[in-house]
Order: sequence, then C-alpha cells, then structure tokens
Amino acid sequence: MSRIIGLILSGGAGSRLGGVNKGLVDIAGKPLAAHVYDRLAPQVDAVYLSANHDQAAYRNICANIIEDQPEFYRDGPLAGLHSLIPYVDADDLIQVVTCDAPLLPRDLVAVQQDYLRAHQLDAVWPSDGERDHYGVLMVKGRCLPELTQLLKDQKRRIRDFLTQMNSGAVPFADPTAFINGNDSAALERIATILKDKTC
Repeated sequence: MSRIIGLILSGGAGSRLGGVNKGLVDIAGKPLAAHVYDRLAPQVDAVYLSANHDQAAYRNICANIIEDQPEFYRDGPLAGLHSLIPYVDADDLIQVVTCDAPLLPRDLVAVQQDYLRAHQLDAVWPSDGERDHYGVLMVKGRCLPELTQLLKDQKRRIRDFLTQMNSGAVPFADPTAFINGNDSAALERIATILKDKTC
C-alpha cells in the first residue's frame, strides 16, 4: 500500500543567518522546524527530518532523523532527499519541505497530490504567481534512485532533478504561505504572522 512520506530538509549551513542552524531558531516559542513539523505531520503518513548537525535537538521535534550519506555530505537539498531512499518504496509519494517555511498550507499535500495524479506527473511544486517553490517538491518514490548519478555528476539543484521527469507547477493563491526564514527580516515577518494567527 502506497504512503505519503514527509521530508523536512534541515541539513544546510544557515549561511544567511551567520551559520546558525535555522531550523532550531526560536520563533513564537518553539523552533522553526517544529512549526514546520506541526504543519506537515497531519498531512502525511510519516515524517523524516534530514539534519547533519544538532541531531539530538532535532529528535525533540521528529523521531525519524536521517543525514546525508558520506559521499554526498552537505551537497544540498538533493543529498537530503537521497538519504531518504532506504526508507521509501517505489509507489510512495514524497512531500519535501524546508525547515524554514512554517506557514505552509494545511492542504498542501492534498492539493499537490490531486494535481500530480490529474496531470499524470512524476513531480510537482507550488507556484504562487510570484515565484516557484522548488523546495516544496512532491515526487514519486520510484524517481529517487536517479539522484545517485545526479549527485555524482555534481548536479545539486532540484531543477536538475526535475529535468529528468515529467513535472509541473501547482498554482497556490497565497504567497505568504511559502515565506522562508532565510534572514532576520524574514524571521521577523514570520513571527508577526504567527502571532497574529494565534491572537
């Protein structure tokens, strides 16, 4: 029986935040990645979190912690996705999200899954009318083995992976849902929105 597996990517260096592990930055009383987990977990059958550092802290958020394979250590989001291969089956769907996007739509998975099936695609990602959000990728599990050769060829961008398959953008109306906490200004904006939603 096929499953939907969630993957939170938190294996980067946080360079735009001065090297801080951004998934653990406190926003509105809890780590950024915990907000993401809370959004994603109700939408999927299981959640994995890709983290190369501070794994004990991340286990307080998600029980299933994975890390980059040594050959592809810190080779970007595709390395994190590659590390999920042992845990998924070919007929599973993978919903990738980043650890710094805590405002994701609560129907993200359902909308992307419906679009993927209706258009007979292998992968989809959100587009909010302003930009495409490749880091919020949904992809079929059977496509993941292709990552090995891509990474060996040093093709590390999600768009490099998408060129290997039938894929398309899913329209979403609210750009706010995909704000990334990449820098201090974005984190302040996220904190304000989260505060407003709880008032």
